[in-house]
Amino acid sequence: MIKNVFLKKSIKLIQRYHLNYNKEQEQFIRYGLEAIYLSLIKLIPILFFAFVLGLFKESILFLVFYTLLRFFGFGLHSNNGYICFISSAIVFLLLPYLSKIIEINLYLKVFITIFCFFCFLLYSPADTKKRPIINKKKDCLLKLYLHLF
Repeated sequence: MIKNVFLKKSIKLIQRYHLNYNKEQEQFIRYGLEAIYLSLIKLIPILFFAFVLGLFKESILFLVFYTLLRFFGFGLHSNNGYICFISSAIVFLLLPYLSKIIEINLYLKVFITIFCFFCFLLYSPADTKKRPIINKKKDCLLKLYLHLF
């Protein structure tokens, strides 16, 4: 499988330059490399189709802003890789396409932006299975941090 080859070669490359890490650190590195691999496997075809459809610039901009939001909001996660790919393709191709063809007046854009910003403030960070917010005080601190920065 391509993923295993990527992981093995990446681990060997890391071992060549950084010899002092234990099994727990190796698992952490492997987990990070797997996340990078899965992201690239999904992102490359989506950006290819964006280029073919003439949406490359819009898709890149959407991806950058989406990534910035995910740093704090964490977002939703699919249980299945195929569903994740399909939903990502829809989001990263359909929304930039719609932004290109639909003209919205400035007042509506400002209203939508303010509405989305307040929803982001109210509902982030997300309480997910992988990142549950157990400590309500921590949740409040994260929200305060989001408000300030």
